[in-house]
Amino acid sequence: MIDDAKIAELKAKHGELFAIELDEDEIVVFRRPTRLEFRAYKSNSQDESKRAVADEILCKSVVVYPEGDACEALLDKLPAASLTLAKAIVEKSGGTQASAKKL
Repeated sequence: MIDDAKIAELKAKHGELFAIELDEDEIVVFRRPTRLEFRAYKSNSQDESKRAVADEILCKSVVVYPEGDACEALLDKLPAASLTLAKAIVEKSGGTQASAKKL
């Protein structure tokens, strides 16, 4: 579990953050990808055979908690977590359907 002090530390370092609960007490905190990170992800994720790798690279780029080896251990424990995380990351980066108004 992540405490308030760690959240404050991460926000000071990374700015706006988002959290998702994956498995009971497995909390993952991420930032939005940069434009360059997102373009690389989009380019690599178009090929379905490379999609899982692209999802994992995106996650490793923007996940700020857990860090390093702990993040690797989480992905080893929950191998499909990168799919769920990538979807949430894209959604929080503006990748949702926009509602346009009729003029």
